[in-house]
Amino acid sequence: MIGSIVGAFIGTILAVIFFIFLFILIILYTCYKIDRSMSS
Repeated sequence: MIGSIVGAFIGTILAVIFFIFLFILIILYTCYKIDRSMSS
């Protein structure tokens, strides 16, 4: 019982970290594209 709770908790944390990482990558990519289009 406790093992499954810990497993679900770790899985949720990993999913949150993954989505935050993906969100940061999208922001950086968008800023990079805007910067490129502004400078040209």
